[in-house]
Amino acid sequence: MRPEQPAASGAGLLPLQSLAYYTPDQLSKRPQPLAKAELDPPDLNPIVASGKLVLKLWIDNGGKVTRIEIESNDLPPKFVGTALRAFERLRFVPGEREGRAVGTVLNIEVVYEDGRSLPDDGRAPPVDGRSRAR
Repeated sequence: MRPEQPAASGAGLLPLQSLAYYTPDQLSKRPQPLAKAELDPPDLNPIVASGKLVLKLWIDNGGKVTRIEIESNDLPPKFVGTALRAFERLRFVPGEREGRAVGTVLNIEVVYEDGRSLPDDGRAPPVDGRSRAR
């Protein structure tokens, strides 16, 4: 797979090899995050919401996320924005194919499970760690 690239301008340029992106089943070693994605910042605590967001990440052979696509979503926009920013900043040990670092396209499922209900005054009770990424 290759991400969409704008057409190059200029006549007589040699074709350049663009980075190929492989799916996890084509790899000998999957990419691994160097840190945990920050999916539960304090500004989300007052919002009572549950749902799932599926992202497609394009990770280059240096471990940088170069593109993110939303595959599906049933979360409020603030949760989506938080997840997008978290994965844009996240760095990975790149995936490998035959011992060589390669670009990877990877689907990530982010699930927020909030078992709270709103109290009578409309304020949400505090919560920690209600999200997970798979």
